[in-house]
Amino acid sequence: MSATRPHYPWSEGDALFADELNAAIANAGANAGASGDSFNLLNYIQPTDPDATAGFNRVFAAATALGRAAEVFIPAGIYTISALISVSTAYPLSIRGGGRTVTRINATSAGGIAIVLGAICMVSVSGLTIYNQSGATGGTGLSITSTVANNGPLVLSELRIGAQALAQDFIVNLNLKNISGSSIHDLVSEFGNVNTTGTHMVLEGDPTFPAINTKMVDVFLNKGGMGLRMGDGTNSSVQGVFITHMVMVGVGVGVKWRRGGGYLADALEIVNSHIDYAIGPGIDIDSVLNVQLIGVYITAVPNTSQVLINNPSNGVISGNEFFCNGKAGVTGINLTGTTSSGGLSISGNSFFGFNTGGSTPVVLGAGVSQTTVVSNGFPTSGSFVTNNGTGNFVSYTPLNVPTPFLYLPGALSVGGASGFNGSAPIAKPTVTGAKGGNAALGSLLTALAAYGLVTDSSS
Repeated sequence: MSATRPHYPWSEGDALFADELNAAIANAGANAGASGDSFNLLNYIQPTDPDATAGFNRVFAAATALGRAAEVFIPAGIYTISALISVSTAYPLSIRGGGRTVTRINATSAGGIAIVLGAICMVSVSGLTIYNQSGATGGTGLSITSTVANNGPLVLSELRIGAQALAQDFIVNLNLKNISGSSIHDLVSEFGNVNTTGTHMVLEGDPTFPAINTKMVDVFLNKGGMGLRMGDGTNSSVQGVFITHMVMVGVGVGVKWRRGGGYLADALEIVNSHIDYAIGPGIDIDSVLNVQLIGVYITAVPNTSQVLINNPSNGVISGNEFFCNGKAGVTGINLTGTTSSGGLSISGNSFFGFNTGGSTPVVLGAGVSQTTVVSNGFPTSGSFVTNNGTGNFVSYTPLNVPTPFLYLPGALSVGGASGFNGSAPIAKPTVTGAKGGNAALGSLLTALAAYGLVTDSSS
């Protein structure tokens, strides 16, 4: 068998390598050439080639030259690439592996796959593992960038991106820029260690090409310097990020969003997610409109804020669980900002272990206003809420009290019937009887007992 090839791509009828190709395709469960728009990687590489870089470049060149929608199929196997794979397309493109557990790309350089979209088109990437094996930190595992506005949708599913061993990390595992309508489902992103510079996901949008409507479901992020970063704080527009079932373990900062250059940063929703022992804030947001955090479980490390929102503007923080576990200097929800920041509703949250070490469940900064803090479960002692703002409404519900009680800094007037300690509400009673005897005293005791204020055990 000849070890060299006279031309590429290989045809399906190539007698020299037909048996090897067909066996590899069958073992991978593939159907190479089933459609003229489907391109199988095994048709463009030698099965025993230790470096698949040239084969990847050839298969993507063939697919993007088709002039219409195309699929690149990467069968089960371990493929080594020694350079970044760059793909440019103006047509819909699907990159499909045989499955995250069986199709793996090992990058021995500082990059994995970079896709540039030159026209509005759909792109999907699924069923792959991309690992950095370069022995050094650098590059991006999977990068997708659009050069036109309103580009999408983008579908990413069943992917694993990251590092195989210590000190072998991409700088960014997944980088998305200027994409509208991204859907990310079943993503595992990991770093070999707690890398203070590595970021799992970056989501950015140029002012003229904003990143709009990004949905993430079932995402697991392990270690690394930052979980999800949105915006660059200077010249970026990101709108509409919706996250469900995201788990972060041991990251530096969980979610960080910075509004850039006065451009719109609007709508963040995190639901039913878990942020475990983030070294920095679990959620760190600056000047983002309409934030909703619902059903989020956050544990703490000392001297940090679990949720830090600067210049908040409308939103809901509800049904979350904040665990301090006696660590010092922890703030559960920390709102800061300039005058007229606020408009948040903080309710139905539970705060555990905040009664030692100077930790505080909720801090409302001097510029925060029109924020309500009601019906939350607070510790049994210590400072519940630090309210330095104006126009905020705060009430307390200690965890050790079976029914809520209301604390108001001012006067309270109840216009209708009322009751206390579980007694049925009654109208204002009248005390009768002579003051010279015990009749008036008996009438007063009866009235107080009816209100629920005393138990009359007198004789």
